[in-house]
Amino acid sequence: MTCHLRWTILLLLLATRLAYGQSERDILKIFEQGHTAYQQGKYDAALSSYEHSLKLSRRDHFQQGITVNLIGMGFIYGLQGHFDKAFPRLDEALKIARTLGLPHEIAATLHSLGAVYFFSSQYAKALAYFEEALQVPDGLTTPREIAAIQNSLGITYGVLGDYERALRTFETALKLHEKLTNPEDVAAILTNMATVQLFQQRYQEAEQAALEADKLLQKTRTPWRGKAVLVEVYLATQRYDAAL
Repeated sequence: MTCHLRWTILLLLLATRLAYGQSERDILKIFEQGHTAYQQGKYDAALSSYEHSLKLSRRDHFQQGITVNLIGMGFIYGLQGHFDKAFPRLDEALKIARTLGLPHEIAATLHSLGAVYFFSSQYAKALAYFEEALQVPDGLTTPREIAAIQNSLGITYGVLGDYERALRTFETALKLHEKLTNPEDVAAILTNMATVQLFQQRYQEAEQAALEADKLLQKTRTPWRGKAVLVEVYLATQRYDAAL
């Protein structure tokens, strides 16, 4: 099953959570530039910013900065299929986070490790890491973070063919998002739901979910994301004119 997914990784904007000196804040600004580039799909630019921020973090022995940049780099390398680069960086991030006792960073790294195992088609390991991330005490502090991992679990269940469990997991994620106003996160879950429903030939439900996603995305930076699944619904129901 191909999911038209939007992975929401738990990269941490530490400057908003902890008090740092000017040097650390400057380092985190570079990290945040990388995160913005990632969100825009500019992976090379993101990696460049993460690498620069990581170098400065190592110079200053700024352990939290080292951790978040390793997470960002590891995730993108995994997304690109460079698993030989992804896993060492995430393993180092997890070791630092556990040594320092940083629950949020631990959960973020576990989630990213699960995603990279997913990208490498090791789905059982992906599920194990997603589940572990959910269980980290005080690791997930907002509904959005929990929903992100629920979305990842749903995607994995869908790929494994456990469609009903996938839909239940997506529905759990959507309920968490009722408290939020981020349309791209909600649309990602809706498009994943629609994809699963397509495989079940539940075309009416798939179309409804796809239309909701498309509507949510019209006023965002990525209005085209909602179209792909909607076109698949139209093709599956032989409405070729609507698919054009």
